[in-house]
Amino acid sequence: MGVSGIIVNAGDKDSVILRGLSIDGQGLGIDGIRFVNGLSLTVENCEINRVTEKGINFSPQGNSQLYVKNTVIRNNNFNAGAGILIQPGDSGSAEATINHVQIERNAIGIEADNHSKVSIRDSEIARNSGDGVRARSTVDVKGNVVVNLVGSLVNLNTGSGVKADGGGAFLRIAGMSIFDNGGNNNNSGNNPDGAPTPPTLSQQ
Repeated sequence: MGVSGIIVNAGDKDSVILRGLSIDGQGLGIDGIRFVNGLSLTVENCEINRVTEKGINFSPQGNSQLYVKNTVIRNNNFNAGAGILIQPGDSGSAEATINHVQIERNAIGIEADNHSKVSIRDSEIARNSGDGVRARSTVDVKGNVVVNLVGSLVNLNTGSGVKADGGGAFLRIAGMSIFDNGGNNNNSGNNPDGAPTPPTLSQQ
């Protein structure tokens, strides 16, 4: 049975930085990086490949921050795998900044769940077997999940390119290239094409 590459369970005031790592699950490892507790996690200049669940599983039990920069997460398309999953516990919350990241050939590209605020910039989310970017709220409270997606490429995903799922999910897009995805809420060359759907999905 596989294990996760790195598990971060730090103190409430601890900031953890992972830099220049290559994590290969060889189709057996569970998560590339799993975050449980700490003030913040920074992942820089890393590569995560072939894990069975999530490249980065950010599931804080408290109020925590995630920073991912110049990182490649790919081939994690087993089971319910995701490139990056941001999923705080019931008593937790997450603020995440994702910049210059390539998310390729996962089950889902990037998903943010309840109590999350996420900004994604200058990134590529491509050829995932589910949705490219998904804001998912199980609570019908406005702003429960907020995703800002700016200046990025989302293409050739089997599911929706970008998707706001649930009444509490809000997803903003600006300066985007969204092409050839399989679901809705997309711009051009998709099947079918779809416009942003207010109020949960808005184009700036």
